[in-house]
This record gives sequence, structure tokens and C-alpha cells, in this order.
Amino acid sequence: MSKEFSQRFFPKFTSFLSSPDLAPSFLVGAWNNIFPEDVSILCSLPPKIAYFPQRPCLAIAAIYGAFIGLNSHFRRKKRTLHHDDSARRILAVSIQDSWSRALLAFGSMNVAALVHHCIIPPPKSYRNELSAREFIDSILWAADCIFTGLSSINLFIMAYLLYISYTKKFISTETLSLKQTIKRLRKSAHVSLLAIAVTTAMCLQLYCDGYFDFWVALRASIGMVYLIPLKAAALCLLPFALACAFNVSGAFNTRSVTGARIAILGTMLIPASLCFDASMCRFVSKHAPNIKSSLLLHDVHHLPTLIFIGCDITFVGFDIWVNGLIQELLTQNKKGL
Repeated sequence: MSKEFSQRFFPKFTSFLSSPDLAPSFLVGAWNNIFPEDVSILCSLPPKIAYFPQRPCLAIAAIYGAFIGLNSHFRRKKRTLHHDDSARRILAVSIQDSWSRALLAFGSMNVAALVHHCIIPPPKSYRNELSAREFIDSILWAADCIFTGLSSINLFIMAYLLYISYTKKFISTETLSLKQTIKRLRKSAHVSLLAIAVTTAMCLQLYCDGYFDFWVALRASIGMVYLIPLKAAALCLLPFALACAFNVSGAFNTRSVTGARIAILGTMLIPASLCFDASMCRFVSKHAPNIKSSLLLHDVHHLPTLIFIGCDITFVGFDIWVNGLIQELLTQNKKGL
């Protein structure tokens, strides 16, 4: 089921990874080791729920993710920090704003994913309206990818703002210059990451097909809007979270350290579930077949469910972490440090 999910979500990217004629042998080998053919059959969805809303465990994770994102976003809107002439306060407001936007996009992504993967019936139930079903599926898939990309871009911006905060480069910077720098950063981050995603997708489509197809390239571009900003945000933000989780400089408050550790725990669940997806499928099929055939628990061990749970834990940790960092910045501002 995890392989089918990935192929349906990133068709061009997965076709490249699984093709010996296109991808390097080590990538093809890694793909086949992570998603063996027997696992796709062994852990497919039970036939008896083929005409019902599917993946109940994923639905619970998506509902909780939507609550985390939207509730935290609107809660922050009610307690907006006010600007003043302090560089630290400007930086704190900018970090909160980026995090609030990331939360809104994350919550919206979970709403789209809930409808896309769990609520609307599968294609088999649309025997006479397949084109309508495909159109709805494409819109929801695009919304899922775009919201994920927007959340990741704002996390990337937040990582740069945290870099400014940690290095204390803002201390000697005029407030007007700092505001202009942050404004330019937001524009350049959106434009550059989206441009990289679209360029990568078009090159991949040309390489795989040998000719340019607008609609295939468009779909590949939307898929890369999901992947490229996500990787950029992870590479830039996780080092800061690790430094805070282990309190490397000894300057972090207890709240931010706790939040960073929770975020790292959630992040670790994502690659772990990817590596052990096949093993969990075989283990459940052999030792707990009732779970596999259960209407409520059949997808509890599937890769999409575990990834959503990992993302939920990560965002809960990030929320605590960011609150702690903002509190620390404002405390330093009051003390005049």
C-alpha cells in the first residue's frame, strides 16, 4: 500500500526511481528494498472496504494535524506581538509570523489530505463518473502538495531568522534595515524555491520522456513543490533544533529544549517508518492478521499513517520550541542584553 500511495502521489519521480534505464542502480536498488513487490500485495487495503471511506488511522492523524495547525495559527493571531523600535522584538514578531503561516498551511494540508485520502470514495465507486472523480482527485492532490510546499517555505524562512537570532547579527543592525532584510528574504525564498522545484520537474520530465509534455510537466512541478521546499526546510531547520535539543550553547530555556526534543523525536519517526515499512508489513501479516483485516486498524502500520503521526509530533514540538525562543528573545529585550 505504501508503494502504491507513493506512485500515485509522485508518479514522475517514482517512475524515475524505479526504472533501471533512467536512474542509477543504487537508487533503483534502494527503491526496491524499501518498497518490495510482495509488500504491495501483502499490505493492500482489505477488499471489503473498497467502497467505503478508507484509512481510518490516517484520518485520525490528519484530523489531529489539522487541529494542531489551524488552532495554533488562530490562537497566535489573537495574541499578536506588537512592533516597536527594538530589533529583538522585530525579529520575534517575524519568527512568530513565519511560524504562524507554516501552521496555517500545515493545517490546510491536513484538511486536503483528509478529504483526499480518507473521505471521498475510491475510484472504483465512480464507475459512471470517473472523469469527475479524477478531476476532484487532481485538485485535492494539488492542494495537498501546494500547502505542504508553502508550509515548508515558511519553515525555511524561520530557519534563516533563527540563524540571525543565534548569531546576534541583528544587534548592530538598524531596525529599518532589519525589516527590509526580512521582507526581501520572504520574497526571495518563495521565488527561488518555487523556481528550483519547477526547473527540476521540467528537467526530470524531459529526461524521462524524451520530449516536453505540458500537463505531465505541470503535474511533476506540483509534486516537486512538495518535495524541494520540504527538503530545504529540513536541512536548514533541523540543525537548529538539534543544537537546542542538546542545549549546545547552554543558553536555551527549558521550554525551548523540551520542544526541540519532541520535534526531533517526531522527525526521527519519519525515516524510521520509511526504513521499516516492509518489515512492519510482514510482521503484522504473520503475527497480527486481525489488524490487517480490521475495518478500523488495517492502516495503523502503513507508511502514510506513520508519516502523518511523525509530522504531528514534529509540529507539536516545533510549537513549544518556537514559543520558548520567542519568550527568550523578549526576555533579553526587556533586560537590554
